[in-house]
Amino acid sequence: MEKQKNLNNADSTCLTATTRLVEVNGRSLAYRVIGKGPALVLCNRFKGNLDTWDPAFIDALARHLQVILFDYTGIGHSTGKVAVSDIPTTAKDVKDLLEGLNLSPHAVGGWSYGGMVAQTFFALYPDYAERLVLIGTPPPGDNPHPVEKVFYEVAVRENDLNDDYIAFFEPRSELSRELAAASRARIKSRETDLDIPVPEPVFKEYFEGGKGYRADELKIRDKIIKHKKPIFLLMGDHDVCFAVENWYALNQQLAHLQLVVLPQAGHAPQHQYPDISAGYISQFLLTDKF
Repeated sequence: MEKQKNLNNADSTCLTATTRLVEVNGRSLAYRVIGKGPALVLCNRFKGNLDTWDPAFIDALARHLQVILFDYTGIGHSTGKVAVSDIPTTAKDVKDLLEGLNLSPHAVGGWSYGGMVAQTFFALYPDYAERLVLIGTPPPGDNPHPVEKVFYEVAVRENDLNDDYIAFFEPRSELSRELAAASRARIKSRETDLDIPVPEPVFKEYFEGGKGYRADELKIRDKIIKHKKPIFLLMGDHDVCFAVENWYALNQQLAHLQLVVLPQAGHAPQHQYPDISAGYISQFLLTDKF
């Protein structure tokens, strides 16, 4: 059967999007579909679920794209045993989701931990998507600039706005702090059909997944470099989790990579600047030129 390029019955906004389930390999994967156009599947961050994306960013993308959000196995409304401690296994969630929906997306993307998942998926299953979109994430393997200690201090607890300043924005910037508060308010404005928060005991499993990603036993970095498919990377200029400087050493090897760095921004540049971020991504995905 020929795979479809997008899904029917998409919702018009992120805040009103219905949570749906697709049965694949003995479990249910929860997902939402927003907008029309070429399909973009997004993989989520550490502790992220369907409700942790900024709706302004998703709705801006959905003006030109069909955006598909989903929960990893055992996370949120998805069933099955949690496997975020092993990123190649989590990357198979993307493959299973696409096969369950009979979907051949234009692009797969991811933010933070989700960027690691997206890169691993792109490397292991190169025939499933044409382009890769990355936000606030590191290249595979060992990198010279480590995660800043302050990120770990706030990551292991339930976060308030002050934590958001540190973990996702740039606390030294008054503008960034203002935009952090606005983003948090938008994210918290969904009132119905809410997803299930990730429980604290699962937090450490994400960290285990990060360790494996740095070890890179499957040579994901080499595979990403060799396949030559277009990649777009969006970063903040001071990401306390994954420093943009880690990508600079790969400039000559990743000639198919477009890198955009937004000012006075941290780990969530797409939440600080939703329209600008969506504009860059949409332009990258909708143009045939590279």
